[in-house]
Amino acid sequence: AFQICRRDPQTAQVERCWSFAAEALQDGRRYSQDYGLAEALVVDTEGAWIGLDNNDGARADGETRPIIWRFAAPDGGWGASP
Repeated sequence: AFQICRRDPQTAQVERCWSFAAEALQDGRRYSQDYGLAEALVVDTEGAWIGLDNNDGARADGETRPIIWRFAAPDGGWGASP
């Protein structure tokens, strides 16, 4: 999925999603695990931080430390309409 999605607070229906797949799926950043590793998300007006718990597994480029990715907020902010 590799997305951050905004949901309606009353119905929980997805209103809009932003993909970070282009960054996460680069060859050197891939992990061999068959399940998702994202376990942390912090969002503010400036952007989002996504934390990965790799369970000490190495990614394709050999990195074994847990990773925190920082992404800028989308144009128009998180509340923007499609």
